[in-house]
Amino acid sequence: MFRKLKYGDKNDDVVRLQKILNKKLFPPPHLEEDGEFGSNTFKAVKKFQQSVGLTSNGVVGPWTWIRLYFRRMPSSFSVRIPLPRRASGGVSPNAPSAPTKGISKSASESAPWMEIVKKERGTSQIEKEKHNPRIIEYHSTTTLKAKNDETAWCSSFVNWVMKEAGYNGTGNALAISWLNWGQKLEKPRYGAITVVYNPKHSPRSSGNHVAFFVSETKTHIYLMGGNQSKTVRLSGYPKNKFIIKGYCWPTKNNKTK
Repeated sequence: MFRKLKYGDKNDDVVRLQKILNKKLFPPPHLEEDGEFGSNTFKAVKKFQQSVGLTSNGVVGPWTWIRLYFRRMPSSFSVRIPLPRRASGGVSPNAPSAPTKGISKSASESAPWMEIVKKERGTSQIEKEKHNPRIIEYHSTTTLKAKNDETAWCSSFVNWVMKEAGYNGTGNALAISWLNWGQKLEKPRYGAITVVYNPKHSPRSSGNHVAFFVSETKTHIYLMGGNQSKTVRLSGYPKNKFIIKGYCWPTKNNKTK
């Protein structure tokens, strides 16, 4: 399990980071593998992030660790990465780290819409009377066309992402609408549109939620989507609290003509 790293850190994970950067970057940065996150390591991290399309900020978070391990690495390689903690919506605040087995370069290429999803990370509702225009834009892809960021927007987000990726979505603001879309999958795969249900949902909610599959453990399913604690983010859902209703995958018929 690897921690978040930043300039000034000194620990064994920095050594691992320096070793990977020395192997992955070209030309090699020839970092001293001393476990100290100094200026040379910082520059090398930024260069690597830029090369794989990540935000070049020099901070080694979950997605940078994923790309460090899976760029030019076999798909069977597995690593555990710490995730942000969550405490609402039935999502476990102490969910174990999501395994990234199978999130290889080929997997990312087979689900290109996930790159769109990742770029939207951090988009959040605005409290009080203001509304995030980006979320209103998500809503515009459904027939409901809600004009606020308080209306449930998980399905709106998935519709928007698929539209951006060149697919016709359901056009429906209900999460459950995705169960009648695309090809049904017996087993999940990275990027699959996934519908889960919380039996103990509030009276104001249908209990259904839709997002994109990232990975799973014996106890949790990890999804990246919108309206997860009012934000686009990666979250762990306990299998003993949520019912997995189904996975779906776009077909040629879903392609925008």
